Amino acid sequence: MTELTGRRWDIACLDALDRKRQVHVWSCPGRIVMISPPAETSSLTIAEATQLRKSLERAIEEATALLVNRAG
Repeated sequence: MTELTGRRWDIACLDALDRKRQVHVWSCPGRIVMISPPAETSSLTIAEATQLRKSLERAIEEATALLVNRAG
């Protein structure tokens, strides 16, 4: 089971029915966990997609650091 020990980022989006939802991104040692809205469909604007990309990049950096710290 994956421990969600790192930071969490929440990115606004719309689901397939244009309802406001969020994509959640967590970092944990050596892994990134991403949870999308029900039905696993999200529609992001360019700004929201940019925020998701940046959140994933930060989560990757943190997951790597957590893994190194755990091993060290």
